[in-house]
Amino acid sequence: MTATNDEVSSILSQVESWRVLEPTTVSFQGLDWVLLPDVFPIQRSHSSAFAWEVLQELEPVDSFLDIGCGPGNNVVVALQSGVCRTATGTDINANSVESAKINAERHGFGGSTNFLVSDMFNSLEEKDKFDLIFWNSPPALEGVDPDSLSVHERSFFDPAYDCNIRFFSQARRHLTDGGRLMIGFCSNGEFDRMKQIAAESNFVPEIVAERGEGHPHWLVDFRDTTK
Repeated sequence: MTATNDEVSSILSQVESWRVLEPTTVSFQGLDWVLLPDVFPIQRSHSSAFAWEVLQELEPVDSFLDIGCGPGNNVVVALQSGVCRTATGTDINANSVESAKINAERHGFGGSTNFLVSDMFNSLEEKDKFDLIFWNSPPALEGVDPDSLSVHERSFFDPAYDCNIRFFSQARRHLTDGGRLMIGFCSNGEFDRMKQIAAESNFVPEIVAERGEGHPHWLVDFRDTTK
């Protein structure tokens, strides 16, 4: 997303109005979720609703990794729908990880989950491999210094697609043989730019699900061209 200075200010102002300032409980997909301060407000997000819908349609696997897990909603739906047997979530925001632990326990999946404070894959060990890795990727916000964004703002934007670059360059080492790499992406982002970044790490995208008119969201599966 390329925006003028005024547009950037307007966007950041709206995002700030959604910021969670104190522990709260919200309703999302018919369930109650605890959000600690600065945790992504899933109840306001079309992308979160889209991921909830499409993840439960996937073929079952044994292990699932959710990058940028927020309050644990993707992990819970994957387990609840039988898409996976065990699930791990990572998030750079410690409050998100704590919220995810609370919500997984609340919804009956505390024993099947593991949540880590991690910048993308950084806290995982080399031996940690998964049958399905998913990331509900935020769009870029060009012209903004990443260091100027709060933890809350970074959950909405990926300046210069820095996280996308690291996602594709690091994901392969954590996939099992035959494992699937998937991203949730929306029209706020630049699909061609994301496709280019994936290609630089030898991944080719295929859109496997699409929802929404006017503001579409896509579930994108990436084939590893090195295999």
